[in-house]
Amino acid sequence: MKVNLFTTKTTTAILVSAAILMTTALCSAVTSKTTTHSTATVLLKGETEGTIIGSRGTITLAAQAKDIDLGDLLKNVWIVNDIEKDSKGNIYIATSPNGEIIKYADGKAQKIYPLETEKPEEKATENNGTDNDPNSQTTADPNDPNETEEKEKLEPFLNLHVFAIAIDNKGRLLAGISGDKCELIRFDKKGNPETIFTSKDVEYILDIILDKSGNIFLGTGPNGQVYRLGPNGKKPRIVYDSADNNIISLAIDKQNFVYAGSDKRGLVYKIHPFDQTATVLFDSPQNEITDLLLDDDGNLYATATSAKSIGSQTRSTGISKGTSPGRPENGKAGSKSSKKTSSKKLKVANISKSNSNAPKDKPQQAPRGSMPKSGSHIYKIDPRGFVTSVFNDNSVFFSMLMKDGNITLGTGNKAELVTIDTNTEQKTIAYQHETASQITALAYDGSDILIGTSNPAKFVTLTDKFEPEGTFISSLVDAGQPARWGKLQIEAELPKNTAITLAARSGNVKDPNDPTFSEWTKDVPVTEANQLQCPIGRYCQYRLTLTSKDSKNTPQIDQVVIPHVVDNLPPKVKSVRTSRSKDPKRPEVVQVSFLALDDNKDKLTYKVEFRNTKNTRWILLKEKLTTAKYDWKTNTVEDGTYELRITADDSRSNTTATTLTGSRISDLVTVDNTPPTVESHKVSVKGKTATLKLTIKDELSVIGNLSYTVNSNDDWTSTIPDDLIYDTTTEEFTITIEDLEPGENVIAVRFSDDVKNTKHRSFEAKVK
Repeated sequence: MKVNLFTTKTTTAILVSAAILMTTALCSAVTSKTTTHSTATVLLKGETEGTIIGSRGTITLAAQAKDIDLGDLLKNVWIVNDIEKDSKGNIYIATSPNGEIIKYADGKAQKIYPLETEKPEEKATENNGTDNDPNSQTTADPNDPNETEEKEKLEPFLNLHVFAIAIDNKGRLLAGISGDKCELIRFDKKGNPETIFTSKDVEYILDIILDKSGNIFLGTGPNGQVYRLGPNGKKPRIVYDSADNNIISLAIDKQNFVYAGSDKRGLVYKIHPFDQTATVLFDSPQNEITDLLLDDDGNLYATATSAKSIGSQTRSTGISKGTSPGRPENGKAGSKSSKKTSSKKLKVANISKSNSNAPKDKPQQAPRGSMPKSGSHIYKIDPRGFVTSVFNDNSVFFSMLMKDGNITLGTGNKAELVTIDTNTEQKTIAYQHETASQITALAYDGSDILIGTSNPAKFVTLTDKFEPEGTFISSLVDAGQPARWGKLQIEAELPKNTAITLAARSGNVKDPNDPTFSEWTKDVPVTEANQLQCPIGRYCQYRLTLTSKDSKNTPQIDQVVIPHVVDNLPPKVKSVRTSRSKDPKRPEVVQVSFLALDDNKDKLTYKVEFRNTKNTRWILLKEKLTTAKYDWKTNTVEDGTYELRITADDSRSNTTATTLTGSRISDLVTVDNTPPTVESHKVSVKGKTATLKLTIKDELSVIGNLSYTVNSNDDWTSTIPDDLIYDTTTEEFTITIEDLEPGENVIAVRFSDDVKNTKHRSFEAKVK
């Protein structure tokens, strides 16, 4: 049943409205805003426990995982290199550095290699030479704790490594032993190992595969050779001798072509195993091809890692960086929980994208010819040889599995298990081990996944069942100001017997662990828009708890919308500036400009007023002004000193009851439209020389300039005051003019104040 909060009708889901129900007085007083969490980039900033974040921004319950207790058998193991399961359900675990192989069956574990006839302590002692060296000065004291600790450090290391194991066509375990002596061993029906291959040119057996006829292929080092043995382990021969140091990964297709991945150069070879020829299928920008995998359509997937280029291990992965928009037409949307079952759907009403703070997603595929050069990648090589990057991350890639079009990938250094749907391009962090650093080995056990980790070594079973409960705690949602939080809405699918609950808290500091943050509200079921009951605060954090009574189903959250409203705040006029117009045709104009801000982003209008400093009353010049500037024509007022007041109001975005204003008064503005005057003057003539003494005065402004001309209108000469500086409203000048012509002479004077108010006067000087 779909319920809209505005109208009700019968459909198949619940529509959660995006509206915030406010009181009538506040309905139009402020603008509500929403924050949308709908991408992996945003969600990965939160905290997960028992939940996982999908590449398209989904939140679901995580798969159930269990660490299998192998007793003390992993005590001296650093790395789980490989896992295999035979047809009888026996599971074999290959390890380093002691080259131990562990068999796990019927809930019991036992070490089947090396045999107990050669005890580790004897080998360790022999390797260190302490018992056989007559000159040794060290005598181990079993009661000395320091000696015991040192002995424990030395005893486990035997320099044996089992990098690869496999099950042959008769169900027998094959194991490649690397180290001081390299050999391929096979266990008979009684569990006894026998050597079936060794070579002086081979120090490492790094991968083992079999073709459909049971022929055995080995990837080896340090000479980069691929060997082929018959089904019984006989007639070994080199099918390809590469120029690389090591062949570290192998795969074989339906036509029995062998694919090999190398280190150092990061090459993928296609080898014809019978005529011993090969071609380079792909030259990776990374230097190690750690695993190869073929699907049913003949596409080859290669994990390529460049360890030196991998910096700090972060969650900024191909998942969190986004995926290509949309999905392929033939792909299936949704997670493995999206089966056609009876379920509810929670919907979010359409919200303008501009209100979302979710970053834009970018495509992940790399065009051919411009492959990425850093980090690790899964490359898809189709039967035509066309290469694309389907996933990348700043981590090391170790092992892959494929089932039903999904790639399962083990990575380090956060021990994350990533699943990639090759049809829909969806990528998900399916599992992360709490203590281990790397997931180095993977195998299928029916529908479950067997996981081997390193640093420390663990053996884990990841089932296809979901956890019964998990939580997601969001990162802080910042309203910018103390805000009232509205009704949180989610878009989600709720299969039968699943549920989601919500809790929230708020505070005014950026650290959610600060003790001033409010307590979590009581968890409430999410079946519609849920009011966030946390107090007013700048920051809000929500917690979603997902539960399922059916281990085969999980709730799936696709989008979370968090509304908030900041109470109306008054606008602020930050500055008011005034200047006299530089236009000579408009000298009386004072240009006013100002800057106003509003924390609510309201639309503002402005009112401009003035007053003479001798008065207290403000006189309106202009109101409802929508631009932050105004030209004041001062020729309508008397000269004097004035103040301007700018008032900003947010009435265009508020009601009359909630409109707020903010004002600022300018610095003093001098209105001076009157030029200076001649306060006194005196002309004296002696011979052909005339002397003019002047006193020029202005009521408001500093005297700015004085110049003169004799018997002319063009030839003006500037002068300076008698005190040599223009600095007061009254200045005295002495002008001396020589070589005057006999008769009447006219001395014209032009003077102005500092704001360019100008006046002219003429004086006569008669020469006999």
